[in-house]
Amino acid sequence: MRILWNSFWVIREREPSLYREIVLRKEKFQRYLQDRFGLNLIITRYFARIEKLPTRTEAWMGIKEFQNPRDFVFLACLLAFLEEKNVEEQFLLSGLCEGLTDLYPEPEFLDWTNYEHRKSLVRTLRKAVDFGILKVIEGEVEGFQEDEEREVLYEVTVLSRYFLPTFPRELKEYQGISDFVSMHKDLSRRKRIYRDLFLQPAVFLPETGGDLFEYLRRYRENLQEDIEKTSDFELEIYRDVAFLNLVQNPGAYVTYPNNSGVSDVALHVAWIIGEENFDWERDFLKLTSAEWEDVLEKARNIFGRGWSKEFRECRILTLSNKVLNYLQDWKMGEAVDNLIYIYPLFLRVCGLYPEDFAKKEEIK
Repeated sequence: MRILWNSFWVIREREPSLYREIVLRKEKFQRYLQDRFGLNLIITRYFARIEKLPTRTEAWMGIKEFQNPRDFVFLACLLAFLEEKNVEEQFLLSGLCEGLTDLYPEPEFLDWTNYEHRKSLVRTLRKAVDFGILKVIEGEVEGFQEDEEREVLYEVTVLSRYFLPTFPRELKEYQGISDFVSMHKDLSRRKRIYRDLFLQPAVFLPETGGDLFEYLRRYRENLQEDIEKTSDFELEIYRDVAFLNLVQNPGAYVTYPNNSGVSDVALHVAWIIGEENFDWERDFLKLTSAEWEDVLEKARNIFGRGWSKEFRECRILTLSNKVLNYLQDWKMGEAVDNLIYIYPLFLRVCGLYPEDFAKKEEIK
């Protein structure tokens, strides 16, 4: 179940033994998913996956390897291109480029001699191969970044037919993923809170309208017992935020904090904010851009010696953007209209170096 939660899908061809174990437990897994989350375990002869549908869409839910909207547009166009191909049919990268030009919403702005456009397509194709909807037969797509004449031979896999969710027939005027998600608003409070807790970094009172928090507080002990019994997590509930705290198997999940450089910076920034005498509102701390940059500079002056070179030497604006993007992904802070909003959850974990850190660095 842990692997199903953390994977887009488990592909039978890649992991036959794991796929077999899931199939053997499918009835037990399906009962668990339906009872707690109202979610389906989809098993075909090719893969197994949980169709993870959130109760709301968030900016961080995109594909992390993608860097701009063009990457997502290329993926949508690629899926449309593959719809016209037979399973196991092969095609060249040059043919794909021609097809994408025809499918692209604004083809006049698409130029394969443009390095950034080629680089964007390379990111998309890498991810498509990672998902398993494409198979590389010959060649390396990385060469396409430097030379638009470079060829790669691909093959359409059967998984390309299952990549997108199956939309209900009654959804006649589909306008986007938010419409699809809205169909699940009628879930019971229990299923909505389970989805939010397991599919979001945190659940905030203002987001829920109060009804989910009322449920959380009323059935707190039952929820805590069930979550601890059936998962690697424990439930923490505060005045206006609730989240799952990982107590075992940390290496199996994307966690905060982690071993990344930006995570180190965030921990130190949290300590600086905790030490300052800022005037907090009830649910947030509001800082000007100048105050925020001052916090970052203080953190770098005190702790920067142990940061990676990327964060130790970058411009303050670059540092600010990286940290804010990271905090937004974890729902711990965000920038709105040139103001920085920090939420109390950010100070849940802070970081300091041990007292002998400076001496160790001098020895090195």
